[in-house]
Amino acid sequence: MVLSLAYLLFENTVGLKIHEWQQARKPRRQPRYEPLLLEHEIRLLIIEPGKGEEKISCELRHVCLTDGPQFEALSYVWGDSREQRDIICGGSEVDIGINLFEALEGLRLPDRERVLWIDALGINQADIKERTHQVLQIGDVYSTAQRVLIWLGKETDANRGAFKMILSESSTLLISGQIRTEPIAELLRHSWFRRIWVTQELASARS
Repeated sequence: MVLSLAYLLFENTVGLKIHEWQQARKPRRQPRYEPLLLEHEIRLLIIEPGKGEEKISCELRHVCLTDGPQFEALSYVWGDSREQRDIICGGSEVDIGINLFEALEGLRLPDRERVLWIDALGINQADIKERTHQVLQIGDVYSTAQRVLIWLGKETDANRGAFKMILSESSTLLISGQIRTEPIAELLRHSWFRRIWVTQELASARS
């Protein structure tokens, strides 16, 4: 029964994920995609080292999930794609949404490459057949990734306070009545927690 319910939930979320991608505004300039030829083949984003105001530069690399590639998967909200920023991907300028741009800025390392799977760039959104096939593999992607990184936007006083409470001795503070729940409640109102894919991504994640 548990497996049947999980299967039905997955079938429903596949349709919703495809609908989400269809509703998102297509970027003006997309990466140059080579076709995915193997059953479990995906594209990983290799982010070159950089910091501050330096242009974000990256490239796409094809790998097969069955080969055990080393990467992290990004879980985030696409957000309002009408506001876009440009990065360099494969030597060409590419447009991405502001939320993803800020995530790449925040996750880029200063001294070495970072390897991420990101749906908006790793999947050719203009290719319906590829998009449909790739969404069926998302569970495998998240379970293969070394870590799943959740992007909740730039750091603010509110979310900084919420995470400080979460990482502290919260149970002791709660019992003593010293904990303030407002910052955590504010964090949970973030649009990421309303995504239909949250359950599957977290359930599939290794860490």
